Amino acid sequence: MTGTLLSRFDISRVLALMLAAVFAAAQAASPSPDLSYRPSDPLNSVAFSHFYNLDYDRAVQEFEQVLQRHPNDPFAVNHLLTAVLFRELYRVGALNTSEYANDSFVHVAHRAADPAMQKEIKDLVQRALGLEEKLLSANPKDVGALYARGVTRAQFATYTGLIERAWFSALRNALGARHDHERVLELDPSDGLALYHSACAHALLGETSPSLMMLRRAFDSGFRAVAQAASADSAFASIAAEPEFRRLVAELL
Repeated sequence: MTGTLLSRFDISRVLALMLAAVFAAAQAASPSPDLSYRPSDPLNSVAFSHFYNLDYDRAVQEFEQVLQRHPNDPFAVNHLLTAVLFRELYRVGALNTSEYANDSFVHVAHRAADPAMQKEIKDLVQRALGLEEKLLSANPKDVGALYARGVTRAQFATYTGLIERAWFSALRNALGARHDHERVLELDPSDGLALYHSACAHALLGETSPSLMMLRRAFDSGFRAVAQAASADSAFASIAAEPEFRRLVAELL
């Protein structure tokens, strides 16, 4: 049985990491500290506004228009992938993050996924990865491409974990996403979003000090909304009651 090879504790941590990564990717899909959207298209902000208000159908339609105008930009593909994925997760009832606070979610039944949506998600993942790999073949140190591939891998990990419940695939892609964003930090130690993602990962493992260090570095890099983001992010639930976390959030607000 899968449980004998990969503990349900590990699965819970992996899925929490995937959810945090996807939420962070949805909040800001640019690797630059100023968090401006890529590609530069005025419809992006409109689409994300609809996305945040759970109007997934309109967000999908608008991200499709952005992608039509920027067909070779992996960020445009990832935006559409995010919206399509979250729409399906919402439809099947898999966005209740309280389910992932312990290993009980392993046995929680959700509605069956739409096969057409599953195919669309997989097609978008492959499209994004193809663009990212092409960019990285030309320049292995392309920070934007590395960041985008990390986002794609995180989203695919979430899909395989929450919809297909393929735990080993989810783990492999989640670790790949983390590796990409750690590589981004090696190349650009001031990347605010990659620092924030690293803080999320440490918090999910209950590693308070490294998480707080990454949050402070994210703030110093220019991510001025880091305290607000961390306060509302379930990734920090395991350390939210720690006095050190509360003090840092209060300081950075």
